[in-house]
Amino acid sequence: MVKFIHLKYFFAGTVLLWGGIRMSAQPLVTGQFPVFPSAFVKNAGQVKDQHGRINDAVKFIYADDRFSLLLGEKGFSMQLLQFEKNFDSYPEEGFAENETEKDFQQVADELVTIDRIDVGLKNANTSCNIIGDDADDEYVNFFGSVNASHLSSFHKITYQEVYPHIDLCFYAGNTAGRHDLRYEFILHPGANPKDIILQHQGMSSIRDDRKGEIEISSSLGKITYNGLYSYNIDSKEQVACTFRLKKDELRFEMNAPKNETIIIDPNIVWGTYFGGPKNESNSFDLTLDANDNVLITGATKSATNVATTGAYQTVYAGGSGDMYFAKYNTTGQKIWSTYFGGSMNEISYAVFTDQHNDAYVVGSSASNGLTTTGVQQEVQAGGGDNIIAKFDTDGQLVWC
Repeated sequence: MVKFIHLKYFFAGTVLLWGGIRMSAQPLVTGQFPVFPSAFVKNAGQVKDQHGRINDAVKFIYADDRFSLLLGEKGFSMQLLQFEKNFDSYPEEGFAENETEKDFQQVADELVTIDRIDVGLKNANTSCNIIGDDADDEYVNFFGSVNASHLSSFHKITYQEVYPHIDLCFYAGNTAGRHDLRYEFILHPGANPKDIILQHQGMSSIRDDRKGEIEISSSLGKITYNGLYSYNIDSKEQVACTFRLKKDELRFEMNAPKNETIIIDPNIVWGTYFGGPKNESNSFDLTLDANDNVLITGATKSATNVATTGAYQTVYAGGSGDMYFAKYNTTGQKIWSTYFGGSMNEISYAVFTDQHNDAYVVGSSASNGLTTTGVQQEVQAGGGDNIIAKFDTDGQLVWC
């Protein structure tokens, strides 16, 4: 079972999928108003390449918060995205009387950095049937330079006989609140596991860490294949299986019974970078809340690519550094992230949660203006004081 980082990224018009470039775009809503299903949507011309041309090689697309998966005839591609506000340009007509530079920054274009890792199915049957199953009742419509309406979305995609007697299946979760994404190879009687060759391109590096894991690195994060598990689909008995990596080609080494159906089911551990163009350091602590969301705190000197829209503090306050405080869900999607700091230096040392999933951050601060009214000590006494702050589940300050 290969689980991916997820990306939900939608344009106000035709979906554009780019690789290895920076571009400007205005995304649609990505939070509580989902405009893309947790499923594979058929490509009917809405997918374009980096040159703006319709990309017919993509047959289905899955998109979620920071990840997209493109399924094609010759393999699949994983795209990791990073967003950064573009403050380099301003309206030529200037600001309206009641507008400020800060107002403009809230609606500035976003620079999107994309890393794409292509996984080719070497020597595979490129004319195999690619079938969608477990369809949603609703449909998806795209309007833009290419209109694609009434498109079906599916929770299972099968490459039939992608290799002799071998199917490749991709799954997307259809349970409310879940966005599971995985794939597996199904070896039917007569299959040879040595036929499966996954050829990787576009990553910074790929290596065998000699612990039974394959680590794929890019500039935006890491993907690790681990927990490889293979079993007999009828008896559920495990069949010994290991990774074999030669340069950029990944194979599975196993002695599969020729007359039985075997599942090859690896895991993936997601890894993502957090930070902006300057230094992020002193990430001393992280914790899990009752829903297994990950909360992390540290210090940053970056003025961009840290806080999310609507966060408690969206602007870097300066000084020697601000605290940051971020929350991720169990699939690596950033729920929110905020600065917390003033004009001097702040650093955080610990984070924990209570039974209501409210979070507490402890650190030190040399700045005034961070505390809330009515607390024990509202004014910084000099030289740097300890600081404790409570945030609610949405990342908004309760008291400090």
